[in-house]
Amino acid sequence: MIKALFAASGLALALAAPASAHLLTRGIPLSELAATSDAAVIGRIAEISRDARVVSLTVDEAVLGAVAPGPLRFALEGHHPPGYAVGSRVLVFLNGNASAWGSRQSALDLVEIPAHAAERAALVAAVRGYAGLRDVRDRRERIAQLKTFALQNLESNSARVRHEALLDLMALSDANPFGAQDVARVAQLACSAATPATLAPGLVVLLAAIRARESGPALLTVMKSAASSQARARAAHVIGARRDPHAAPALREALRDPALEVRLTAQRALEQLDDGQRRS
Repeated sequence: MIKALFAASGLALALAAPASAHLLTRGIPLSELAATSDAAVIGRIAEISRDARVVSLTVDEAVLGAVAPGPLRFALEGHHPPGYAVGSRVLVFLNGNASAWGSRQSALDLVEIPAHAAERAALVAAVRGYAGLRDVRDRRERIAQLKTFALQNLESNSARVRHEALLDLMALSDANPFGAQDVARVAQLACSAATPATLAPGLVVLLAAIRARESGPALLTVMKSAASSQARARAAHVIGARRDPHAAPALREALRDPALEVRLTAQRALEQLDDGQRRS
């Protein structure tokens, strides 16, 4: 089952929460919605029932499934439905058929269509890519494909897709499908000036969660050379928490970082190392 791939989402959120305010809450993963829904459509909200349980939508485009443009009604099946507004353009995931469409999206799963064409195209491409997972029966292969899609989507033009991809990768950390090339790719993105500041610290948290011998050196690289000072500080924090005495020279070097937050974090990390050595 596709849903089994996301059993570790709670752990992912716990680990990722300090990295970015965008990662504090999550509903059903976008990748799961795409892989388990009968259809997905982009349309404009036309009407909402008084009890806010039935929504009328004017379909512009079918992203998944064979849904014709025009009027469509669907029931909201969850306990905390999205706060749809009449006139808003949204992406809705549907189950059922034309005689009784329903949506299990909650308030956390509301997907508003971006104004910029590149962001819209990136969102649609991600949904269609993730939908392909429904045809992959072997669990190991599903995990491998999810990892591949998510790594690609870390560079998406859509902020929603980027952060969903990060959380998908965090959720896969227990399965540990990551190799040396994956670690190098995540570290490269964490260091890149092109990576949004809201994402780079989360990539450091992902590196910390990956159980590979390459993750330690990668964290040192990020602490030394990431364009984002938040990412450098996060790397210093993780390195200190690991209490590896071999990291002391790099942490002392970080005391000369131009960013105050990095210097302070490196100082605390060195204190952690000293404390650990005194207790051992």
